[in-house]
Amino acid sequence: MKLVHVLFLLVFTGCSAILLAPSPAPLEPRPAIFVPGASFAKGVTNGLSEADRRALYSMDQGIHWLPTDVFLSLKRPTDSFGVYDEMFFERPERLGLAPNLADPGSELPLGVTSSMDPVPMAGINCSACHTSIIANADGAFFIVDGGSGQFAIDRFIEGMIKSLVGTLINPAEFEAFYQRYRMRAARTNGLLSAVKADNGTLDDKGLQEKIEEAYESGDIEPVLDVIQAESPKALRAAVFGAPPSPGELSSRTGMYLYLAKRFVFFFQQVKYGTPNEGSKVAASGLGRSNPWAVTKKMFGDHLEYIQPGAEPFAPKIDGGPINTPHVWDHERQKWIFWTGVVNSMVERNMAQHIALVTDFEWDTMTTTAKIEQLEAVSKLMRKAKAPAWPADILGKVDADLAAKGKPIFAARCLKCHDPVANYKTPGSAEFNYIDVKTDAAYYLGQIEPMGKYDLFSEVLAPMMTKVKARSQELEGIKDMGPFELGRTPVVWQKPAGNKFVAKPLAGIWASAPFLHNGSVPTIDDLLKPAKERPTEFHVGGYVYDAKKLGFVTDPSDPRAFKLVTSEEGNSNQGHEFPLSDPDRAAVLEFLKAYDADTTF
Repeated sequence: MKLVHVLFLLVFTGCSAILLAPSPAPLEPRPAIFVPGASFAKGVTNGLSEADRRALYSMDQGIHWLPTDVFLSLKRPTDSFGVYDEMFFERPERLGLAPNLADPGSELPLGVTSSMDPVPMAGINCSACHTSIIANADGAFFIVDGGSGQFAIDRFIEGMIKSLVGTLINPAEFEAFYQRYRMRAARTNGLLSAVKADNGTLDDKGLQEKIEEAYESGDIEPVLDVIQAESPKALRAAVFGAPPSPGELSSRTGMYLYLAKRFVFFFQQVKYGTPNEGSKVAASGLGRSNPWAVTKKMFGDHLEYIQPGAEPFAPKIDGGPINTPHVWDHERQKWIFWTGVVNSMVERNMAQHIALVTDFEWDTMTTTAKIEQLEAVSKLMRKAKAPAWPADILGKVDADLAAKGKPIFAARCLKCHDPVANYKTPGSAEFNYIDVKTDAAYYLGQIEPMGKYDLFSEVLAPMMTKVKARSQELEGIKDMGPFELGRTPVVWQKPAGNKFVAKPLAGIWASAPFLHNGSVPTIDDLLKPAKERPTEFHVGGYVYDAKKLGFVTDPSDPRAFKLVTSEEGNSNQGHEFPLSDPDRAAVLEFLKAYDADTTF
């Protein structure tokens, strides 16, 4: 496959960044939020203590992308592969991440983790996607744990690939990177004397030239051939990358080959997020992804490992993007995902990890994600509750108006969005499934058969049984009861029509934008007839509109992307329960006061 062609499509779920285009202006952060002097309201919490937060935001969950010292030594190339004077993790808000506010001394953003392996490996955990930031116009802001985060996996992976390629093809940048890494490794491992003694060069001077030449040819195959020739096991290691030893990265040649292998790994994986030729499905972006498109392509490529003798399957339907859902109180929910297709949080998390570019070995069904690690993070996430309205930051609730809104909410909304207050065990609450005529692209992508096999019962179910069994074997887990928490027997089921789980609405104000595809910016817009909703708006801001209950849509924010509801997968139709202006205002005020203790 031509490298130049692929590089035009290197972004997950259809984002159309052109990597070889002229350099754009550098992205600037939103003012007054993640800058010195901004006010972070530490006392505003929705269930987690400060100690819980510190643990959650940095706890290793088994996604190991690159050695931490390597990641922190990479610079961020521009789209033309020149290099900004900026490290990869500077201004993490461009990736939809925030600095680790619970640990201001950390160089890694909130949700980016570092493992405790012999060589610490950096990756992400659940909090990268399920932690959100809300600010007022003055810059005071707070964290919503379990919220609808803005992490953009497509931007993150694209950035990694561009940084690796930019380092590999530019001798001066590789040398500067290697010197930065040597100093970091010395501090991390106490190997200062050994590092100082390394005065060598790139031992095999032909390696770099060969990769440069292969790259310039415009074809990826010679690049793969070069790497494989240098190490017969390189491509296998690139697909299942065990952490390197400190010695493996202690020479220029070793480091160069390692970066090349990891480039191959990400390059091979990113093709699963590339949209089908001619696809018109809307792009992903901040707080949006198209996980089923990635899953189907990845699993379809390896279908023989799941259904022996099956031919590889190439999906034709890209599905549609979804908004990252909030997950507070998720332990009450029996069925998981917007369409409620599985009841096992363990298998859901492992499947999601594999789709999120976790190192995975198909021959043995072995993943670097560990059940015990997943449970440790999930245990903290289960503490997250629906957030209480922060009056000191977003203004006081009008108690009289909220009281008028409560019976309107009970009459118009509660039938579907019943909080199901009484439940006996985690995962027992059967929330309503409703078809409110929203965009069907997401659903259609899920029901496409994988050749002659159903995606859920005949592909995901047997595969995740094998993956979980392999992890149990490696971790010595005999009893899954403490991890499944009553979610047995495990069921993977095809979605029943274009229906979505109607979750309880306590704290829903904190999960903008709305509908499963994030196509409506505020609750005020959602409670109007569909024809009156915005047809275009910018997604990615942090400043909150306390009157309309949603984020201010600021087109001047260079991080943001424009959501156009006429694009496939972005329809803002459906869920039409319009209210009069006075009733809508009353319901909006009630939603600020609505919490898990509210009774009707």
